[in-house]
Amino acid sequence: MQFGNAIVSIEDCIAGMDRIQPGSIDLVVTDPPYNLEKCIAGDSMDDSAYLDFTRLWITGALRALRENGSIYVCCGVEFQPYIHIIMKNEFDLYHVDTIIWTYTHSVHGVKRKFQASYDPILLFAKGEEYTFNLDQLRDKDAVVRFDKHNNRLGKALPDVWYIETNRWNHPERKEFYKRDKRTGTFTEKGHPMQKPLKLIDRMVLMSSNPGDTVLDPFIGSGTTAVSCIKNDRKFIGFEIDPQWEAIITRRLSRTYKSHSSVKLTDFLEM
Repeated sequence: MQFGNAIVSIEDCIAGMDRIQPGSIDLVVTDPPYNLEKCIAGDSMDDSAYLDFTRLWITGALRALRENGSIYVCCGVEFQPYIHIIMKNEFDLYHVDTIIWTYTHSVHGVKRKFQASYDPILLFAKGEEYTFNLDQLRDKDAVVRFDKHNNRLGKALPDVWYIETNRWNHPERKEFYKRDKRTGTFTEKGHPMQKPLKLIDRMVLMSSNPGDTVLDPFIGSGTTAVSCIKNDRKFIGFEIDPQWEAIITRRLSRTYKSHSSVKLTDFLEM
């Protein structure tokens, strides 16, 4: 499927990334399975198999990523330390930051643990000369002292991001949920792990420039692609589970506004 500068393929990302021209990707933004046994593909493995799978897809992504390109990985709390070590020690990537995405709406009904309220997001780069558009995302309304220690453009974005999760009735999601009027139960559901567009926008805007190419090996409901179309980036992404194809198509068709001369062969080795 192609929507202007955005190309989406419903296939295993491991096979798909093998066809991407090496060094042609400027930024990787991805939300791989957390291995939480959710109803999404690849989300129920033993720990060893999951980490081997992580190494496999990172290998493919880094093959496609150019020198000094960046990679954001959303991950669950349980596996974040292991993924960090894999990326830093096994792949020799430069650790830029670990972002804490915090929210209030999460899984309810916990009885013998604290309420989950954050996800870590790892940011690594393939070199130390990475793109980082800090001034573009400064808080211009923040109260700061205008002296030599502060930037007049505003306060720098911190590494703790409060962005509320999108519940089923959020405007970005509610069209994909249908209720039985009699029983009140859902007869159709959207993607269970859909990230807020505002969250993905920050990564895309911070670590790429207009015209750059962004890769998402696990596109899910298509949020990274939506962000790239909206922010004038090229995009290529993969989704192994065909049940999300209709949602991706609807979201990207609505977001897409202009025709593009970008062809599939600009990205892939056919």
